[in-house]
Amino acid sequence: MNLEHINFEYLDYKAEDFSYIGKRLKIIRDELILEDAKRREISVRKSVFTQRNLSTYLKITNNSINNIEKGSVTSNTFKLILLYQELGYNPSWIIIKNNEFISKKSISQNVVTEKSVQDEFKELEKSVTEALQNFKNKI
Repeated sequence: MNLEHINFEYLDYKAEDFSYIGKRLKIIRDELILEDAKRREISVRKSVFTQRNLSTYLKITNNSINNIEKGSVTSNTFKLILLYQELGYNPSWIIIKNNEFISKKSISQNVVTEKSVQDEFKELEKSVTEALQNFKNKI
C-alpha cells in the first residue's frame, strides 16, 4: 500500500484543532429540532433533540453536549456522531475538515439498504464487468 498521496496534516493536530466538529454537531442538532417541531407541530423547546432530552437519551450530562458543541472532543462526541449517522447524516461531513464537497446527508445509507436498489446495483455491476471484459477481448 502506497501512502505518499495521503495528506498527513491531521497528525500534527491537537484536540482543540477539532473544534469544528462540535460546531457541525450543533448545526445538525438545530436542524433536527426544527424538523421535529415542524413534523410534530410542537414548540422547539419540546423537541426530543434539545440538549436536555438528548443527554438523557445518550445517558450523558447536559453539560457534556454543551461542551461538545463548543468544541471539546471526547468519547461522547462519537456517541453524537453515531446517533446522527443513524438519523441519516454523513459522518464524513462532520469529521473531515474541508467538507465543502461532502454531502451532509448520507444518501447511500438510506438507499443502499433497500433490497430492490441492491439488486439493481448488482445488475449494473454485472453489466459493467461484462462490458469491460468485452472491451478487453477486442483489444
